[in-house]
Amino acid sequence: MVVGARQGRRPARRALRLEGDAGASMVEFAIVVDLLMVFVLGGLAFGLLLAYRHSFEEVTSEAARAALVVPDDPGTPADERVDAAEAVMNSSAALPGRCDDPASGLTCTATVAACPGDPGRSCITAHIVVDRSVNPLIGRIPLLDGVLPQTVSASAVAVVG
Repeated sequence: MVVGARQGRRPARRALRLEGDAGASMVEFAIVVDLLMVFVLGGLAFGLLLAYRHSFEEVTSEAARAALVVPDDPGTPADERVDAAEAVMNSSAALPGRCDDPASGLTCTATVAACPGDPGRSCITAHIVVDRSVNPLIGRIPLLDGVLPQTVSASAVAVVG
């Protein structure tokens, strides 16, 4: 028998206590990672939308250039230059769908009108708009859909003659 030991009694357990700030650092990490992911995903999404817009600007420029080389037949009610520009936009592989398909969310238009700076000259304007509610382009990202633009558009103007 051990001197000083009490028989039949177990030593009392200490209450479980967390000491230090180990739990607080986990909470801070979770908050920082969430904010970091929002910024990283936001930057990627915005970059992708800018890339799409650049592609749309290239397509509208090509459409306006194509319309310049097509002569307009005054004997027909339709303007052949507009038809040529719309054909270029419809056949472009850079667009995420066809302009004449309502499910693609694309709206492609071409018009011939007086130039904005010089009303005595004619200009052809090719315009593309994508409605992101129909075609999101990059998918749905929570919290960022309210910040990102709902439409992505581009246009190009070329002076005729």
